[in-house]
Amino acid sequence: MSKSIIKIIATIFIVFLTVEARSQNFTIALFNSTYKIMGPSKNDSNSTTAGTSFVIGIPIPNTNTSRFVLITARHVLDDIDGDVARLDIRRKINDEKFEIAPWIIPIRKNGKNLYITHPSDSIDIAALKITLPKDNYYIELLTTDFLMTDSLFKEIEISPGDELMCLGFPEGVSANDEGFPILRTGAVSSYPLFPSKYIKKFYYDVEVFPGNSGGPVYMSTNIHRNKEANINLGSFNYIVGVFSSQVTVEKRSNGISSPLKIGVVIPSQFIIETLNQFK
Repeated sequence: MSKSIIKIIATIFIVFLTVEARSQNFTIALFNSTYKIMGPSKNDSNSTTAGTSFVIGIPIPNTNTSRFVLITARHVLDDIDGDVARLDIRRKINDEKFEIAPWIIPIRKNGKNLYITHPSDSIDIAALKITLPKDNYYIELLTTDFLMTDSLFKEIEISPGDELMCLGFPEGVSANDEGFPILRTGAVSSYPLFPSKYIKKFYYDVEVFPGNSGGPVYMSTNIHRNKEANINLGSFNYIVGVFSSQVTVEKRSNGISSPLKIGVVIPSQFIIETLNQFK
């Protein structure tokens, strides 16, 4: 099974590379396309709202170029005040070194949102067309082929207890001075998992912090369970969903909400449905 990964290496053009979707390639591609996004808080003028976002490439028909689309949780963009946000992309210094390169992106024009959301207000997904700088940057993008559909979710039989990975910036913290996200792992912790139009979300056994919202949740494995035979059919690497929030419960004694250290994930089927609104 092959899919396209778009790589931009300090050039003004995009090269499409067809690669075997091996686990390491997939994870590194996600690291290279996941960024911290931040801006002034709409709810507190003295604080900053920070979240996680990732950029995918949507191929432009009849060309070898692509449109850059930023994916995040809807509430991350809703909570940023003003018309612009800061995206911490990375500049490649040499073959071994990166540095953070803040990039300002418009999210509204005269107060009107430039990003689109899922038709259902209850779905915490937003997508925004953006431009990215062309010189001295290394950007590795996954195409929409890597978004898991409901039918594929069912076909490969993802079940409670299966391990998924996620990338994010908990409390705005990066993995290093170069601005890369932090990887964490956890198990699917709810059932049933599809169809998404009824389920809307699933739970993920990972402790959630402010800043995780909007990050990609994904699977990267070489094991495929098959109903007919227990055989390995190859490498399966897909973005399963977007981190949305944490599960909380209100304590009856004081009315204060207590976190359960469980994350809420919005399935990728809703990313696909959101992107379908682009003309």
